Amino acid sequence: MTPHETLERLRSRIDGSRQLSESAKEKLLAFVKEVDGELSGLEGEEAGHQLHSALNLTDAVALESDRATENRDVFHKTLDALNASLTELEIRHPRIAQALAGIGRSF
Repeated sequence: MTPHETLERLRSRIDGSRQLSESAKEKLLAFVKEVDGELSGLEGEEAGHQLHSALNLTDAVALESDRATENRDVFHKTLDALNASLTELEIRHPRIAQALAGIGRSF
């Protein structure tokens, strides 16, 4: 799955969330739009493995946030994994890392 496809899946997950208010969705979608704009400026290989991992973990955080009432521990572990991934990503893509961190904090 490409970074843009993962971002589109994240966008759909946010739109369909049962746990988020409309204002929270708007805030999250603004972060998604920011990441999308940054991705547009990157070439295929420039995105790199760290970016793919961070996007997938961000999507997993969104998924687990909707399931948070079922298993809060899984949500927190997924969020911890995202934060660890963003520490590495911030070196090469600081603006993307900041936007993804904003998404993680918003859940």
